[in-house]
Amino acid sequence: MNEQFKLMNERRKEGKLCDFKVVVEGEEIPVHRLVLDSASEYFRCMFSSEMKEKNEQSCEANGLTTNGVKLAIDFMYGEDLMLDIENVVEVLQVCDMWQLQAGVAQCKEFLAGNLNEEQSVLFRRLATVYEIPELAQKCNVVIIREAASLVNEEEISELSKDDMIDILHTFSENIELVPNTRDMWRLCRTWSRSKPKDDEEFSMCEVIQNFPVGNFDWINFRNLVWQDLHVSECSLCRVYSAHEMLDARTNRNTLSIQNCLFVKQLAKRYKHAMEGVVDEYIITRHRVLFTHPDFVRVEEEDLRRYIEGIDKECSPEQFSGLIAWLKHVPARQEAFPRIFHEDSDWCADTRFLTTIRCLNSNLGWLVTENEVHYIKNLAEQYQCYNVLAALNIFVAVHFIHFSKSDMFTSLPVEDVTKYISLAEGCPEEEIWVAATRWIEHDKDNRAKHFPDLLEALHLENLSADFIHETVCKYPLVKECSACTNIIIFSNLRRMGKQMEKLTHRVDKLEKR
Repeated sequence: MNEQFKLMNERRKEGKLCDFKVVVEGEEIPVHRLVLDSASEYFRCMFSSEMKEKNEQSCEANGLTTNGVKLAIDFMYGEDLMLDIENVVEVLQVCDMWQLQAGVAQCKEFLAGNLNEEQSVLFRRLATVYEIPELAQKCNVVIIREAASLVNEEEISELSKDDMIDILHTFSENIELVPNTRDMWRLCRTWSRSKPKDDEEFSMCEVIQNFPVGNFDWINFRNLVWQDLHVSECSLCRVYSAHEMLDARTNRNTLSIQNCLFVKQLAKRYKHAMEGVVDEYIITRHRVLFTHPDFVRVEEEDLRRYIEGIDKECSPEQFSGLIAWLKHVPARQEAFPRIFHEDSDWCADTRFLTTIRCLNSNLGWLVTENEVHYIKNLAEQYQCYNVLAALNIFVAVHFIHFSKSDMFTSLPVEDVTKYISLAEGCPEEEIWVAATRWIEHDKDNRAKHFPDLLEALHLENLSADFIHETVCKYPLVKECSACTNIIIFSNLRRMGKQMEKLTHRVDKLEKR
């Protein structure tokens, strides 16, 4: 320290010979005009111009802190600048205002050498305010690397739009800094949502146009970017992000069963060359697609190609996927006859969809009651009698299962009678229970149909004990002479069958 400055500093601390005061936060700090004039361009201009402080004995240090001002004054008197994490911002603010270039340089050097995760956002803001590009770049790297832990930090909202864009540029050039691109996306989304409502949309558009979305895999792109509320409502963001993603992943190695339908939808929508790559991929794997959740979004022209590519052994899952496709959009019901009608102009091989083999799978699969009801209504509406025939046999084969459903109790008598008559191979006792359940559901209006149901039942296959203990004691049987006659004739048929069996056994014995 210069001896003269050292002596003046001692006098200052003793409060002697001081001819000026700096007032900060209500405290008066005595100083020498000469020292301030020689060390600071700010004070030199103040004392040499026509500013009011030229002839006054003090000046206000508005917006500065007492600690920062005292450390800066010590520095002007030749003392070392005592910096730490707690005071560096205060000192930098004073040095910058008072144009203490050496002090500013020391503060910048200290900031760059003491950067850490906790201070990274604050230091990044300082780098912008005080134009420290080296520090800004270092902060960018730390913020990107620690994106996952910074997502929930409130101070991230204090970054400006230019700060965030600069951070994204660094991210694009050093993508390896973040192990997971999702963390950086969430950080950007947190930042944009912190903005006032009027600025949020603009801020998010800026993020989208600078974010390297091509580094996502397809699943994360769809879940995080494409389904983001802002992106879904902003056509510009959708176009930009879609093209960025498609351009970045133009080979079939990036495709999978989980993402190919989404990629197909995206490429087709934006007329991108990736559509041909996806089509080639799908052709060899189309059977599996019917079971994928995204299958319901396939357009009809693509659906037709996928159906034509399936062999005649349609799986139950594929059939259910096709029904789900029809039900997803009500207007698609019009496609039902084009797919199912036996005279449809679709490929002849698609008729496998209407065969009994498809509906009566040997895989233990059952169409749900809702699907049966849905298919039945459409088949009747569009007169697809081949589908109705398949459904009738399907329900008959699985009669016991469907007889316990709510759908069964809502069927008209014609369908119930038909299903009962076709339900061969089912235990007759359970068929009887199903018939009486249908009657009891609306007994007042359905009692008159009971003789028809009884006629459809194969009563001769019931045991004599069941007929005597259950059938004959059913109230509607006792009240109806027609029902009694049906039972009598069924007993005669059973006796006739028994006689035939007995005669056959006698003939075999005689031949021996």
